[in-house]
Amino acid sequence: MVRLSAEQGTVVGFGHGTLAVTGAAGTGKTTALLHRYAGLVRDGVSPSRMLVVARDRGAADRFIDATLPVLAGGFDSLAVTTFPGLAFDILRRAGIELRLVPGRERWAVIGRLLADEVDSGRGPELWPTLYPYLGRPAFVDEVASATARLLAGRPRTGTGTGMGGGREDELAAFVERYAARLHARGLIDAPLLLARAAEVPDQGGRWEHVLVDDFEAATEPAARLLSAVTSNPVSVVVSGTSETAIGSRWGADPRHLAAFAAHADAQVSLTTRMRPAARQSLVRCHHPAVEADAIAAVLTRAAEAGVPWPDMAVLLRRPRQRARAIARALARHGIPVAPVPGPLDEEPVVAALVDLLRWTSGDDTAADRLLASALCGLEPQQVAQVRIAARVTGDSVGNHELLQPLRDIRDALSQRSSTENPAALAGRAFRLAFADLVREPGATGASPPDQERDDDRALDAVVAFLAELDGYV
Repeated sequence: MVRLSAEQGTVVGFGHGTLAVTGAAGTGKTTALLHRYAGLVRDGVSPSRMLVVARDRGAADRFIDATLPVLAGGFDSLAVTTFPGLAFDILRRAGIELRLVPGRERWAVIGRLLADEVDSGRGPELWPTLYPYLGRPAFVDEVASATARLLAGRPRTGTGTGMGGGREDELAAFVERYAARLHARGLIDAPLLLARAAEVPDQGGRWEHVLVDDFEAATEPAARLLSAVTSNPVSVVVSGTSETAIGSRWGADPRHLAAFAAHADAQVSLTTRMRPAARQSLVRCHHPAVEADAIAAVLTRAAEAGVPWPDMAVLLRRPRQRARAIARALARHGIPVAPVPGPLDEEPVVAALVDLLRWTSGDDTAADRLLASALCGLEPQQVAQVRIAARVTGDSVGNHELLQPLRDIRDALSQRSSTENPAALAGRAFRLAFADLVREPGATGASPPDQERDDDRALDAVVAFLAELDGYV
């Protein structure tokens, strides 16, 4: 049985109105909310009349697991969810069915919209100052990041997005076009989802008690949605720690927690630490060149102190730039390294597989990218020969005789494209194009060790890509 502090007891026994609960990490804010929830159930409040909003799905699942022992009797729903989950539930009850666009597809939608604006000839009109950057992958990244900030209600300062000054108006107009494109396809972005749900009327009387955890990670749309669903409940208890706020890249801001606390009927600050603070140390690296070896040294000392390798992890702010260098350094020091996380399309074999599928769907520009891939198997001078011939004749590089083996694979895939979903088609493309990556069981010595290691890495990347695609489909 967990013994609660006096401050936690105040949270559990709070009556009517609004209560802001603050405190450092480890002071038991979530524990206090759990006991409050359990106490309300024991007092006869139906779980279907209580709303719990957690930071993410994992936190919501842990809350449910912790409260299951006290749940009894009949109830039609268990509203322990996240802000996106709450928004989906509100829209479904209102008869509005939408599909949330995931991160990878979101980037693709933005990239395709920008490409369409170039192809339409309206690029200079729509992007008077930024038009020279259209068509560059890095520009898509910048627009996607800035779009997320605008949709999440961040101030239009341009900080960190390269979109300052008069360019903000161009970006704001693009956000409207992006929202219209999503609407036409029955899709919705996460910030738009929350804003749309907040507009649904008559949400305030649905729940008697509302509990919100980790509200320091709230965005502007999340704060508006909370206001919409808490217009007339018996009690609203919101907890958070401003000092640990994360997610500013996507619009999260602790000012929403501060605003709630400023207008709350009561406030409780938890000061008793319920778990010991972890010992912390700082290793400063004055140059990126020494960072990887410094990380390896820290992990090695931890292993010598008895920490198992599976209990260690390296978290990077910019995996795309630093993950591979650090992974190589760890391997050099004999530290086991899992496949480097990050965008799978950065793996050459995955990029070639995607380009093969794009070529199959009619994108002739993908054939030019395939020329330089391992899938094509051409020497550099042969690649140059094909490109020169294409420029001279005005024909597509994909029609050159040296690409006949690839055209055979493309044609075989085309015959299946109308009957197989993208995941099945990608699996077939892998079997046709990259079967040589899979060695017979027990086969060794057929390739140099470095080649076998590269093949294993490529195979891991393809398997991860196919699994993710299959799950998405």
